Amino acid sequence: MEIDYTLLRPDASRNDVVRHCATAAEKKYYAVCLFPSRVLLAREVLRGTGVKIVGVAGFPSGADEPDVKLRQAQIDADEIDYVVQLGAMRDSLDDPEARKLLRREARYLAQLGKPLKAILETGAFSVKELDKLLPFIVKEVGPLLTFLKTSTGFYLREGKVVGAELEKVELLRKHTQGTRLKIKASGGIRDRQTAEKFLQAGATRIGSSTAL
Repeated sequence: MEIDYTLLRPDASRNDVVRHCATAAEKKYYAVCLFPSRVLLAREVLRGTGVKIVGVAGFPSGADEPDVKLRQAQIDADEIDYVVQLGAMRDSLDDPEARKLLRREARYLAQLGKPLKAILETGAFSVKELDKLLPFIVKEVGPLLTFLKTSTGFYLREGKVVGAELEKVELLRKHTQGTRLKIKASGGIRDRQTAEKFLQAGATRIGSSTAL
Protein backbone atom coordinates (compact mmCIF):
# COMPACT_ATOMS: atom_id res chain seq x y z
CA MET A 1 0.00 0.00 0.00
CA GLU A 2 1.49 3.36 -1.06
CA ILE A 3 0.84 5.93 1.66
CA ASP A 4 1.53 9.67 1.66
CA TYR A 5 1.76 10.44 5.39
CA THR A 6 0.36 13.94 5.67
CA LEU A 7 1.07 16.76 8.11
CA LEU A 8 -0.69 19.90 6.91
CA ARG A 9 -1.70 21.47 10.19
CA PRO A 10 -0.76 25.15 10.07
CA ASP A 11 0.33 25.01 13.72
CA ALA A 12 2.64 22.00 13.33
CA SER A 13 5.96 22.72 15.04
CA ARG A 14 9.48 21.77 13.96
CA ASN A 15 9.38 18.90 16.47
CA ASP A 16 6.03 17.76 15.06
CA VAL A 17 7.58 17.56 11.59
CA VAL A 18 10.64 15.67 12.85
CA ARG A 19 8.45 13.11 14.65
CA HIS A 20 6.20 12.82 11.60
CA CYS A 21 9.14 12.07 9.34
CA ALA A 22 10.58 9.58 11.82
CA THR A 23 7.29 7.69 11.86
CA ALA A 24 7.18 7.66 8.05
CA ALA A 25 10.71 6.23 7.93
CA GLU A 26 9.95 3.63 10.60
CA LYS A 27 6.79 2.45 8.86
CA LYS A 28 8.39 2.71 5.39
CA TYR A 29 5.66 4.90 3.95
CA TYR A 30 5.97 6.02 0.36
CA ALA A 31 6.16 9.74 1.19
CA VAL A 32 5.43 12.53 3.62
CA CYS A 33 3.22 15.42 2.49
CA LEU A 34 4.07 18.83 3.95
CA PHE A 35 3.78 22.57 3.47
CA PRO A 36 6.60 24.08 1.35
CA SER A 37 8.12 25.76 4.40
CA ARG A 38 8.82 22.35 5.97
CA VAL A 39 10.29 20.57 2.97
CA LEU A 40 13.94 21.42 3.69
CA LEU A 41 13.63 20.14 7.25
CA ALA A 42 12.01 16.94 6.01
CA ARG A 43 14.78 16.47 3.45
CA GLU A 44 17.35 16.67 6.23
CA VAL A 45 15.51 14.25 8.53
CA LEU A 46 14.65 11.73 5.81
CA ARG A 47 18.03 11.62 4.06
CA GLY A 48 18.92 8.01 3.27
CA THR A 49 15.54 6.55 4.28
CA GLY A 50 14.00 6.27 0.80
CA VAL A 51 10.88 8.15 1.91
CA LYS A 52 9.87 10.73 -0.69
CA ILE A 53 8.67 14.27 0.00
CA VAL A 54 5.48 15.78 -1.38
CA GLY A 55 4.96 19.54 -1.30
CA VAL A 56 1.62 21.30 -1.70
CA ALA A 57 0.64 24.33 -3.78
CA GLY A 58 -2.53 26.41 -3.62
CA PHE A 59 -3.41 24.65 -0.39
CA PRO A 60 -6.12 24.38 0.80
CA SER A 61 -8.40 26.70 -1.22
CA GLY A 62 -6.94 26.45 -4.72
CA ALA A 63 -7.75 30.12 -5.30
CA ASP A 64 -4.17 31.28 -5.92
CA GLU A 65 -3.11 32.38 -9.40
CA PRO A 66 -1.02 29.89 -11.42
CA ASP A 67 2.21 31.88 -10.99
CA VAL A 68 1.74 31.86 -7.20
CA LYS A 69 1.26 28.09 -7.22
CA LEU A 70 4.41 27.77 -9.30
CA ARG A 71 6.45 29.74 -6.76
CA GLN A 72 5.06 27.58 -3.97
CA ALA A 73 6.06 24.46 -5.88
CA GLN A 74 9.66 25.55 -6.55
CA ILE A 75 11.00 23.58 -3.60
CA ASP A 76 13.12 20.50 -3.06
CA ALA A 77 10.16 18.10 -3.15
CA ASP A 78 9.87 14.90 -5.16
CA GLU A 79 6.19 15.40 -6.02
CA ILE A 80 3.69 18.27 -5.99
CA ASP A 81 0.05 18.11 -4.89
CA TYR A 82 -1.80 21.24 -6.00
CA VAL A 83 -5.39 22.31 -5.46
CA VAL A 84 -7.14 23.17 -8.70
CA GLN A 85 -8.96 26.48 -9.01
CA LEU A 86 -12.32 25.12 -7.90
CA GLY A 87 -14.39 27.99 -9.22
CA ALA A 88 -12.77 27.62 -12.63
CA MET A 89 -13.37 23.89 -12.48
CA ARG A 90 -17.07 24.49 -11.91
CA ASP A 91 -17.17 27.16 -14.63
CA SER A 92 -15.31 24.96 -17.12
CA LEU A 93 -18.50 23.25 -18.31
CA ASP A 94 -19.44 26.29 -20.37
CA ASP A 95 -16.65 28.87 -20.01
CA PRO A 96 -13.62 28.60 -22.34
CA GLU A 97 -11.67 31.08 -20.21
CA ALA A 98 -12.05 28.87 -17.16
CA ARG A 99 -10.69 25.94 -19.14
CA LYS A 100 -7.69 28.04 -20.14
CA LEU A 101 -6.99 28.80 -16.49
CA LEU A 102 -7.11 25.13 -15.50
CA ARG A 103 -4.79 24.19 -18.35
CA ARG A 104 -2.44 27.07 -17.52
CA GLU A 105 -1.99 26.22 -13.85
CA ALA A 106 -1.25 22.58 -14.71
CA ARG A 107 1.15 23.64 -17.47
CA TYR A 108 3.01 26.01 -15.12
CA LEU A 109 3.52 23.28 -12.54
CA ALA A 110 4.32 20.54 -15.06
CA GLN A 111 7.35 22.48 -16.25
CA LEU A 112 9.06 21.54 -12.97
CA GLY A 113 9.24 17.98 -14.27
CA LYS A 114 7.92 16.36 -11.09
CA PRO A 115 4.98 13.98 -10.62
CA LEU A 116 1.96 16.22 -10.31
CA LYS A 117 -1.29 15.48 -8.45
CA ALA A 118 -4.33 17.67 -9.04
CA ILE A 119 -6.55 17.92 -5.96
CA LEU A 120 -10.09 18.16 -7.33
CA GLU A 121 -11.82 18.62 -3.95
CA THR A 122 -14.43 16.11 -5.04
CA GLY A 123 -16.57 16.84 -1.99
CA ALA A 124 -17.37 20.25 -3.49
CA PHE A 125 -19.24 18.56 -6.35
CA SER A 126 -22.11 16.14 -6.62
CA VAL A 127 -21.61 12.85 -8.46
CA LYS A 128 -23.64 14.26 -11.35
CA GLU A 129 -21.53 17.43 -11.51
CA LEU A 130 -18.28 15.51 -11.29
CA ASP A 131 -19.42 13.13 -14.01
CA LYS A 132 -19.84 16.14 -16.33
CA LEU A 133 -16.58 17.82 -15.31
CA LEU A 134 -14.20 14.87 -15.51
CA PRO A 135 -14.14 14.33 -19.29
CA PHE A 136 -12.60 17.77 -19.77
CA ILE A 137 -10.22 17.38 -16.81
CA VAL A 138 -9.01 13.97 -17.95
CA LYS A 139 -8.69 14.86 -21.64
CA GLU A 140 -7.25 18.38 -21.52
CA VAL A 141 -5.50 18.63 -18.16
CA GLY A 142 -4.81 14.94 -17.55
CA PRO A 143 -1.83 14.64 -19.94
CA LEU A 144 0.09 17.04 -17.68
CA LEU A 145 -0.71 15.10 -14.51
CA THR A 146 0.32 11.88 -12.80
CA PHE A 147 -2.58 11.64 -10.35
CA LEU A 148 -6.08 12.93 -9.74
CA LYS A 149 -6.52 13.39 -6.00
CA THR A 150 -9.81 13.57 -4.13
CA SER A 151 -9.48 16.04 -1.31
CA THR A 152 -7.51 18.41 0.89
CA GLY A 153 -9.29 17.24 4.03
CA PHE A 154 -10.21 20.86 4.76
CA TYR A 155 -13.33 21.36 2.62
CA LEU A 156 -16.53 22.04 4.58
CA ARG A 157 -20.00 21.08 3.38
CA GLU A 158 -22.86 22.09 5.67
CA GLY A 159 -20.35 22.68 8.43
CA LYS A 160 -18.70 19.26 8.17
CA VAL A 161 -15.37 18.30 6.64
CA VAL A 162 -15.82 16.28 3.45
CA GLY A 163 -12.93 14.11 2.38
CA ALA A 164 -12.64 11.06 0.16
CA GLU A 165 -15.87 9.30 -0.80
CA LEU A 166 -15.99 5.84 -2.31
CA GLU A 167 -18.49 6.72 -5.03
CA LYS A 168 -16.32 9.63 -6.17
CA VAL A 169 -13.24 7.39 -6.37
CA GLU A 170 -15.21 4.87 -8.40
CA LEU A 171 -16.21 7.70 -10.74
CA LEU A 172 -12.59 8.79 -11.07
CA ARG A 173 -11.64 5.22 -11.98
CA LYS A 174 -14.39 5.13 -14.61
CA HIS A 175 -13.15 8.31 -16.29
CA THR A 176 -9.43 7.48 -16.11
CA GLN A 177 -9.68 3.97 -17.54
CA GLY A 178 -7.44 3.67 -20.58
CA THR A 179 -5.25 6.59 -19.47
CA ARG A 180 -2.00 6.68 -17.50
CA LEU A 181 -3.65 8.72 -14.73
CA LYS A 182 -3.60 7.29 -11.22
CA ILE A 183 -5.91 8.11 -8.32
CA LYS A 184 -4.97 9.28 -4.83
CA ALA A 185 -7.67 9.04 -2.18
CA SER A 186 -7.20 11.36 0.78
CA GLY A 187 -9.27 13.09 3.41
CA GLY A 188 -10.73 11.29 6.40
CA ILE A 189 -8.96 7.94 5.87
CA ARG A 190 -7.90 6.97 9.38
CA ASP A 191 -7.50 3.18 9.39
CA ARG A 192 -6.25 0.42 7.11
CA GLN A 193 -9.67 -1.13 6.65
CA THR A 194 -10.99 2.13 5.17
CA ALA A 195 -7.84 2.53 3.09
CA GLU A 196 -8.33 -0.95 1.63
CA LYS A 197 -11.87 -0.03 0.56
CA PHE A 198 -10.55 2.97 -1.36
CA LEU A 199 -7.90 0.83 -3.03
CA GLN A 200 -10.60 -1.60 -4.12
CA ALA A 201 -12.64 1.34 -5.46
CA GLY A 202 -9.77 2.40 -7.71
CA ALA A 203 -7.20 4.39 -5.73
CA THR A 204 -3.53 3.53 -6.10
CA ARG A 205 -2.19 5.91 -3.42
CA ILE A 206 -3.63 6.78 -0.01
CA GLY A 207 -3.13 10.08 1.77
CA SER A 208 -3.61 10.11 5.54
CA SER A 209 -2.62 12.19 8.53
CA THR A 210 -3.04 9.10 10.71
CA ALA A 211 -0.30 6.49 11.03
CA LEU A 212 -2.07 3.55 9.41
